[in-house]
Amino acid sequence: MLEEKLFLIIMLLLGGVNIFWATKSLIDPKFAKKYMAKSPKAWVWKKIVGEERALKVLRIVFAPIGIVVGIILLLYGLSLFLTT
Repeated sequence: MLEEKLFLIIMLLLGGVNIFWATKSLIDPKFAKKYMAKSPKAWVWKKIVGEERALKVLRIVFAPIGIVVGIILLLYGLSLFLTT
């Protein structure tokens, strides 16, 4: 019972945090550039496709995917909450 509640809380928190950061990177271009400068994963993308194109891919592909994944996690957590 406690494990289910803990899993529920973790799913809700992960979904909320994921939506927050993905939305912030879509809204604030300075934040996205700062992320691209500091993230090791983004460094690989910058090396492969260049900085401007990596920023474009982040804003067009990865941030919306992050929002969708965050919504899925939130909905999964809410469904666990309603069924327990």
